[in-house]
Amino acid sequence: MRLVTFLPDMQPELRSAFAAAPEIDLVLTGDEDAFARALPGATAVALDSGSYNGRLAESLSRSPGLGWVQAGSTGYDRLLHFGIPEGVRISTAGALWAGTVAEHALALVLGLLRRLPLAEAQKADGHWDRENIRETVGVLEGACVAIIGMGAIGQAIATRIAAFGAEIIAVVRDPESVAPAVRGQVRAVTDMKGLLRQLDGVDVVVPAVPFTAENENLIDAAFLGRMKPGALLINISRGGVVDEAALIDALSRKHLGGAGLDVFETEPLPSDSRLWSFDNVILTPHVGGFGDPRRLSTLARLVLENAKRFAGGEPLVNEIERPSRESNSDMLTETRS
Repeated sequence: MRLVTFLPDMQPELRSAFAAAPEIDLVLTGDEDAFARALPGATAVALDSGSYNGRLAESLSRSPGLGWVQAGSTGYDRLLHFGIPEGVRISTAGALWAGTVAEHALALVLGLLRRLPLAEAQKADGHWDRENIRETVGVLEGACVAIIGMGAIGQAIATRIAAFGAEIIAVVRDPESVAPAVRGQVRAVTDMKGLLRQLDGVDVVVPAVPFTAENENLIDAAFLGRMKPGALLINISRGGVVDEAALIDALSRKHLGGAGLDVFETEPLPSDSRLWSFDNVILTPHVGGFGDPRRLSTLARLVLENAKRFAGGEPLVNEIERPSRESNSDMLTETRS
């Protein structure tokens, strides 16, 4: 089989993993042009779904022998948005990035609670307004944190935040489906309706859901308006899960205590976005899944394993079932990063 990859950051790891599989024709490409040129004759591709666009989709549509697409990330919303040819199987990185995304979410929460943006901004003046910082810092211990979605990433966030003594509300589509291990680390399990009834008592909200039609603007003006004054919003899922205009309005009115955002409706975040102007907002450039180079080797081994499975006609690891146009996808499953 011929596997064409567009994963420029992990070519050494792919070479190493596939060295023991000479029966697989591994083709490494470093840009869109090279990827398009290498596609003729490909039976499978592996690519970073975060970079997937209309041009790449067009290239795949002209590859009649294609049977499988491996996403190098947990997320696959862009694959579905721009399109993958019918009949082509899709698999993802699954829970591979859950730990690093969870650490990033925790960093955003702690940074806001401990007023790091304010302290950092005051460096330019050469002194701190210590009293102001001292009066406004908060703690995670004893705080109420709602995590919307308890897939691998939601669970990883819950584990880390629970270690700080926070009380966690797990928000899922079907509360009866939550595993006992998850129930053991949370105060309560509920659905979105249940969360809304107690939202005014929640200190931190963390959506950890995939970006689907059902989840678009899940955190909207009405949701933000029902949040506790001074509460924090952390978004490490997808920008479209949060209504950005409504968030900016809530921040402008000082209804929220702050926000930590790693994802945005438009990426990179436009230079004229008002989000840049708030001193109680931490912005990071969609890097939640980065930081552990060991995971690249793990991902390369996963690609190899799935290549062998695909060649043998076996089920793929982390294979997804395409949502039909008539069906509703699970709103509160695993975040895609």
